[in-house]
Amino acid sequence: MGDITEHWSYHEFSCNCGKCKYKDGYQIDLELVKKLQIIRDVYGKPMKVNSGIRCPAWNFHEKGKRLSYHLPAQDCKAADIAMTDRKGRIVIVSKALELGLSVGVYHSKGFIHLDNRIEQTIF
Repeated sequence: MGDITEHWSYHEFSCNCGKCKYKDGYQIDLELVKKLQIIRDVYGKPMKVNSGIRCPAWNFHEKGKRLSYHLPAQDCKAADIAMTDRKGRIVIVSKALELGLSVGVYHSKGFIHLDNRIEQTIF
């Protein structure tokens, strides 16, 4: 059981740097997590977060965009969800777009980027 929603926990969105985690006060956008819960319910299977919150140092390490939505400066509004299953991608992307999330599909890297920015974007 999650501590944010039924299936999502704070630790799943923690920075992968291994240093900052939540001790620096970073918190994932709760509206994003609520939408991820709806997507999870429709998908019907567990989903793994590859990357949630990124501290500036980890974002640089990951070659993330300077104004990445994973960053605290952008209110931690992004998550990368592991997904290699073609049918699963279709379900997740369709529901994410319906919920107004921005979507980036990185088929060759095996994940879907979802973020809760103001203007919906597909990339």
